[in-house]
Amino acid sequence: MWVPSPCTPTSLSEPIADSGLSAVLRGTNLAALDVLVSVARSGSLSATAREQGVSQTAVSARVRALEELLDLPLVERSREGTRLTQDGKVVAMDLVAVMKTIDHLVGTVGRLHSAAAPRLRIAATPTVAAERLPSWLDLAALSEPHRRPRLRVAPATGVARTVLSCTSDVGFVDEPVTLPAGLSGSEVSCGVWVLWPAARRLLGVARILVEAATRSAEPQARAGYS
Repeated sequence: MWVPSPCTPTSLSEPIADSGLSAVLRGTNLAALDVLVSVARSGSLSATAREQGVSQTAVSARVRALEELLDLPLVERSREGTRLTQDGKVVAMDLVAVMKTIDHLVGTVGRLHSAAAPRLRIAATPTVAAERLPSWLDLAALSEPHRRPRLRVAPATGVARTVLSCTSDVGFVDEPVTLPAGLSGSEVSCGVWVLWPAARRLLGVARILVEAATRSAEPQARAGYS
């Protein structure tokens, strides 16, 4: 069987040896790929460093690592600056498509996680929903779209009713309510009470949110508003 010598040019249709393409797939991180795309777009290593928020040394190191991995000269370095070689331009053009595919994949995975993950269901009175809940969600790291709870706004009696019927996991009211059998409640912030089904304990995301509400009330209590 004919085996090409190291000096024998091979056609583009011939398979790349395992130490070639497979090594690229195993050994390259996305940051190195994205750097070359950024160099092609910005035209220099310094501009790429500013765009990506890293040092120029880090950008240069990533480019060199990619050059070694691909065994191709990707950039030309001179006193005037740095520019892509012809090989670098060809590789960068392909990487643009690769990075778009990766971005699409990341978005798809995020949507799948969002659809699969059960969201906390909250009921709240209008004032609590508008003035208190947003800061609590931020404290509990629940303000991102894929983690944002489902919110139902209702009067205090309506909040109690939805929690009692288990159509909401937890409720917040800003006026005292008579707790019917099956509901538990306690004050978590100045003039705000949390309600939850008596048959359950506050666990997981619901507990994190209630703890965030309690923490937000601590500065007010220290200031004399408790």
